[in-house]
Amino acid sequence: MPGADTNPRNSDGRLLTGSAVRVFALKSGVQRLLRAWYWVLAFLLVGAGCGDPFSTEGHLHLPVADSYDFWIDDSVSAENVAAEQAAVAQWRTYTDVKVTLHYGFHICIEDGCFRIIEVPQATLDKVVGENYIGWTTPYLITLTPPLSWDEAQDTAIHEDGHAFGLWHPCTAPCALYAVMNPTYSEGADHVACMDVANYYLERGLPGPPAGTAPCTDAPGSLTVDPSLK
Repeated sequence: MPGADTNPRNSDGRLLTGSAVRVFALKSGVQRLLRAWYWVLAFLLVGAGCGDPFSTEGHLHLPVADSYDFWIDDSVSAENVAAEQAAVAQWRTYTDVKVTLHYGFHICIEDGCFRIIEVPQATLDKVVGENYIGWTTPYLITLTPPLSWDEAQDTAIHEDGHAFGLWHPCTAPCALYAVMNPTYSEGADHVACMDVANYYLERGLPGPPAGTAPCTDAPGSLTVDPSLK
């Protein structure tokens, strides 16, 4: 855009000059390099997402953690950021999960840490070899540009569930009413009672603690493309 100010600035908005500019450029270059290598590693993990030791009966099954940190990358669109915020809010409402949202670049190597990125649908299709609109592996949640708000929120809730240690309760095609149903158009579009029960089953607990909002299986409106998973 003509006249746009592209000069580097500090966190207070003041222009950087001299050595500060060189430090800024070096830091930005290193961050881009780290992001590139991280994405290579991330997609290698994506390609191995359903393999042992993170698989049960062919379904992704990650270990549970005491708490979670989700880092939303700059690549994530505003709609998917909002969907992720809504997804975390639902899981917090119906379970006692401890999850904190962060924003910006971060390499996750700690238990319970997941980096959230967004890639084109065609890119994810090539990596996993199927038409998925979301994919989760250790340390990484991958989203694609959503076709609708319902799709964005449902996908974020489902992939977050994988991060929390939940796996698909059935093999597609199936009609179980759960957001963890492997077929996008057949399951719930929110955290349902089966999802809550399985969340606590994974933790060896009988159910949610007192004060947690009761789960619901009341269906919500959901417009989907039946070809999507």
